[in-house]
Amino acid sequence: MEKVEYLDSLKGLCAFIVVFHHFGNIFFPTISTGNIDQQHHWLEPFIRSSPLSIIFNGNFAVSIFFIVGGFALSYKFFSKSKALNPAGAIVKRYLRLSIPIFAAVTIAYLFMQFKLFSQIQLPPFTKTYWMVSFWQFQPNFLELIKNSFWDTFFNGSNKYLIILWTMQFEFYSSILIYLSLPFVKKTILRIIIYPILLFFSLNTYFLPFLLGVMISDYYIARKNKILVKNNIIQKIFALASFFVGIYLVTPSVHTRTLISDEVLRNIISGFFIILAIIHSTNLKKILSIKPFQLLGKISFSIYLLHLIILCSFTSSVFLILIQHFNYVASALTSLLLSIPLIILSSYLFTTLIDTQVVKISNHLYSKLFIRSK
Repeated sequence: MEKVEYLDSLKGLCAFIVVFHHFGNIFFPTISTGNIDQQHHWLEPFIRSSPLSIIFNGNFAVSIFFIVGGFALSYKFFSKSKALNPAGAIVKRYLRLSIPIFAAVTIAYLFMQFKLFSQIQLPPFTKTYWMVSFWQFQPNFLELIKNSFWDTFFNGSNKYLIILWTMQFEFYSSILIYLSLPFVKKTILRIIIYPILLFFSLNTYFLPFLLGVMISDYYIARKNKILVKNNIIQKIFALASFFVGIYLVTPSVHTRTLISDEVLRNIISGFFIILAIIHSTNLKKILSIKPFQLLGKISFSIYLLHLIILCSFTSSVFLILIQHFNYVASALTSLLLSIPLIILSSYLFTTLIDTQVVKISNHLYSKLFIRSK
């Protein structure tokens, strides 16, 4: 199966948007809240109301994750003539998510035990209490195990790591895709089925996964030349889609009037951005460069680990620097020192845990769910 590497790279960039989003929530909250009483620099309101806000828009990044997730999960069905085993695919997906989650939550548990989280000391400087409640409870390892392998997926719990709120949507959407696509892909009636499903998923996070499935279906049709490709039309469409996406994700008065629901705006914006990418040779080339491919490879690990680092290392460095330098210099220096640590720790996490989990889950799938001839 061909791997769509530039979409993996996009996930890597979006992982860092989530990093910047949480960094902004902690150190420059006006970018997210619009509350000028929390402002530390005159640029914050400007960033909030300009296209630069995309750099700090974590919800937009999560929408991209979900759309690319829907694309990747369904791509296997649309591009392979041989049927995949839905039960096996669900088990493999569960292992793929739950074991790295358990490893990340265990790291958070150890940080709690050794009292390495220092974000609780930040509010007098940052003017926000957004991060104060994180990890402020007595950890229990048995509870942690249950939380990692059950509560996160079936109860929507994110007690040990708040970013895990997305995992329930990831897992349930995977189940829906794996169970429905073996039937849907065989019928041309999916042209009718898609709009019906879109309508019923409008106010849920299942919507971006469905949009990802639709993009995957369209992508395979273009690849197989079922749809006619015209270079000029593609370029115009890519450019128009890109600007529509950027316009919708910018929190201006006009976009709030056009689509009042911010989550829905971000999802539709992500949809158009991805359409722009798959129609643009230049965007594909940019996303295919080695550094972006590396970020794509470690994107899940970045997502799992970054908040642990922001609330420990980054916060501790800031508390030291603020005694000697001004607020903005201390915050930005803390971030700059944290980025290499986030990348290195995510690379090690990917190599030692995530990659091994993929190998194990693939092996189990082939042994238990693929019939030998």
